[in-house]
Amino acid sequence: MSKERPGWDDDEIVPLTEIRPSREAFGPVGRPARKPVAGKVPPKTPRSNQNPGRQGQGQGQAPPPRQGARPQANTGEQRPQRQITSGRSETANVPARRPRNDRVAAPGRHSPQRDEFANGLSAQERGPGQMKPTAGWRGAVTKATAGKVNPGLGAAERHDVSLRHQLRRPLTDGTVAVFSRKGGVGKTTISAYLGLTLAQERGGRIVALDGDAEAGSLGWLLAPDAPSTLAQLASADPTPSDYASLRRYTTGTPEGLEVIVGEPAEMGPISTVGLESVADQLSRHYDVSIFDTGAGVTRATGRVLVNSARVLLLVMGPSVDSVRAAERTLAWIEDRPGEAASAGVRVIAVINGIPTNGKQTQIDRIESHFADRCSAVVRIPWDPHLAEGNTSVSLDRLAKPTRRAFMELAATTVGTLARPVRRPAGAGARRAS
Repeated sequence: MSKERPGWDDDEIVPLTEIRPSREAFGPVGRPARKPVAGKVPPKTPRSNQNPGRQGQGQGQAPPPRQGARPQANTGEQRPQRQITSGRSETANVPARRPRNDRVAAPGRHSPQRDEFANGLSAQERGPGQMKPTAGWRGAVTKATAGKVNPGLGAAERHDVSLRHQLRRPLTDGTVAVFSRKGGVGKTTISAYLGLTLAQERGGRIVALDGDAEAGSLGWLLAPDAPSTLAQLASADPTPSDYASLRRYTTGTPEGLEVIVGEPAEMGPISTVGLESVADQLSRHYDVSIFDTGAGVTRATGRVLVNSARVLLLVMGPSVDSVRAAERTLAWIEDRPGEAASAGVRVIAVINGIPTNGKQTQIDRIESHFADRCSAVVRIPWDPHLAEGNTSVSLDRLAKPTRRAFMELAATTVGTLARPVRRPAGAGARRAS
């Protein structure tokens, strides 16, 4: 045994368990010593007398372990333990080492903080290339490998992601009027499913108003048990000027769409002043307001709703007479700027009920004809659920092409509403006069 170091007192020695935490509390401490490999000579430990700068160490005596050093392996030789005395320690002036887990990783090195940040990114922030597919063979591969293999989104899913991103753009004064001078082209169906698509995919405050003065069917489809009607709201004095008051005249759907229904019979005369005030308040308190105008768009009620909208959805069928009626309606708007529609209004042509076995060349000609005069043209295919004329609506019952078409219509409508208002050059001068 080596000589004891002078100045040590056995009564002041603190047990090792009181100096260092137990393994049960903080896990294993250090790594076990490596076993010597046969044929290799371990490096020699330098003698203490080779370093004359150290004082108080005898020849052949190993220096005491430094503070914070790892424990040495048990080699059978008992070494003196570090002692804590009530006096001043020899290493009192030595600053403590910084723990390794507190060090900031340099750029390019592995960092747990970076991994945590990357794992916390949402799928939308990572981009379409990092999202996991759910349909087709790509979705099957991702599901079979528990997400370890991600072949990326296909063209159809990338298109859906782009549509959802577009229809969630922020809006102000999102008023839309669905209109046509010909009945039976599906205006109410377009209004209902456009509202449901926006409520489900976009969220927020979406309202659909039944402005058909001749027994409109929007209420039958969306809110058959509505306690109040548009006539009651338009005749309220004063007109509700906050969201809570307007909410008393609306009925909600499971998708989150609010509906203002018309009268079950003919609505009769409605005050145009009250209707204008209602449309103005809806534009202030709702993200998107959809006005179903009915076939009598040239009447006073229809003109008020069309003139209050920023975007008009001109609905037509693929037949020749329906296209002619849509062309006359578009000419009626262009000939009466500021009267039939507001200044700077944009029109989206909607070709509804396109048969799957129809002539695509004819549909292409119709689209090309209205593309030069409208902001956009959207096609809605024929759907068996819509052709049945059910008294209830459901997005889940639509075929995939039809549901994607309504997604395109919703995204196109929101994208058109998000553009700045376009006003004629002489609009200000005429208004001043």
